[in-house]
Amino acid sequence: MEVGIFGDFNSLGTGQNIIEKIWKLTRENNEGLEVFGGWEINLADKFPLVNFEVFFGQSNQEILNKLILSIQSNKPKDLYIVQTMSWFGTTTGILDHTIEQYKPKHNLIYNIINPHSYIGKRYDQSRIPFHPNFVIKMKPEQKQQDLTKGTGTLHSIFTAFEKNLTDFEVGTEKEKMNIEMVYADVLRMEGVYGEYVKVSLIDHMGSQLKQEETFATMSMLNLLSKMHDNIWYFHWEPPLGRMEDFNLMVDQQSGGRRDYRKKSRQETLGLNYAKLEKLDTSKRIHIFSVIDYLIITYKNKIDNCMDNYGFVNEEMHKLIFDEYISSNDTLMNIFKNG
Repeated sequence: MEVGIFGDFNSLGTGQNIIEKIWKLTRENNEGLEVFGGWEINLADKFPLVNFEVFFGQSNQEILNKLILSIQSNKPKDLYIVQTMSWFGTTTGILDHTIEQYKPKHNLIYNIINPHSYIGKRYDQSRIPFHPNFVIKMKPEQKQQDLTKGTGTLHSIFTAFEKNLTDFEVGTEKEKMNIEMVYADVLRMEGVYGEYVKVSLIDHMGSQLKQEETFATMSMLNLLSKMHDNIWYFHWEPPLGRMEDFNLMVDQQSGGRRDYRKKSRQETLGLNYAKLEKLDTSKRIHIFSVIDYLIITYKNKIDNCMDNYGFVNEEMHKLIFDEYISSNDTLMNIFKNG
């Protein structure tokens, strides 16, 4: 049986320090990546006769895009598992790159961005491990300094720029001028993308359009699971978000009229969840999201098992597989029967 897993970095080992780990990949045979633990690794160990191939995205739309492309390919999978992520994850393309396969087990393949396909593009001085695309994972109107854990954006090419001041003191005048021009371009890009983040957080993330898009994306996944009997899914985070995700939004007033966006988003959130639950969710692996399950079951333990980016450790992933994924007897029987 050929199984495709589609998710974010929570389906690549534990996801902890994953950008740094991918950065160590060598050109030859994709060696150098160390992956330990992870629910998908536990799944591969449990069913050694089943072949698993993992694909990654950094937004739910990107994850669904890869799923649809696989379904429409010349070699569709026998079964699909889709792991959705936070609703506010957004990806913007910057650098072209290649996806290459890494095989840590005889029956497990990861399709991973090879950093050597984009290192040196645009800026040679980008030496800090970074993602080739621009990824935002922040809630509406959230500010960078408000974050208590992690960062709202992954390192991208201009945020990974390593400026060596001694470069301005050595080399020819032409070389010095080139370095100064490159650094000026980096600052310009930082400014452009900084404004892009502000627009996204102040206007788009809390907009009616974004909420409709979030609901439509989850509805599409549900629809696909009904159209194709071999699509199963689960949510790492609550699929439509939480009420508190909109707490930082403020009402805006102009000309005596007040825009109650926060209240509207929260009321619509409740209505959309009610609509979602009325759909046929028989292909949903578990009734709760992973994070909600861990909070409910291991509320006194989860904080100590989570890193600054919100990824949980090997111990938690083992529990996720043993108690969360494996609780769906129908799915487990499919794997057992091949």
